[in-house]
Amino acid sequence: MTLHILTAIFIIGPLAATTVTAPRLVRLGRPGLAGLRGALATVRWLSAGSIVTAGLGFSLVHKGSFGSVRSLSDTWLSASIVLWVVAVLVNLGVVAPALNRAARDVEDYGDGRRHLPALVLGGSLTALCWALIVVLMTVKPGT
Repeated sequence: MTLHILTAIFIIGPLAATTVTAPRLVRLGRPGLAGLRGALATVRWLSAGSIVTAGLGFSLVHKGSFGSVRSLSDTWLSASIVLWVVAVLVNLGVVAPALNRAARDVEDYGDGRRHLPALVLGGSLTALCWALIVVLMTVKPGT
């Protein structure tokens, strides 16, 4: 459990922070270009790296606290898995490509703001997914 929580803090925490702060880097224009490239790498690597957190979580499914038995059919667990998949897919399918295009536009034209809607929407959606996962993992509704 400790490793699951630590990887959530050190992998998903920075990932969530990066996705919600990336639009500010786009607004900076050329001065934010290095940060944009760093944000792109962070989103790609940590989205993929979040599988470590998920894998550690899967390893805990049948080891419920205080002798309780958990199953993937528990609503809070299955909902958390779906939210994790959604967050990773949005990061890799919306946020990362928008960051890449924004970085190219900033480099070529000095302005990547036309990609802000995708970044803001994608970052907000993934942040909501991570927050809901924390709520589900804490409250465990239905148990």
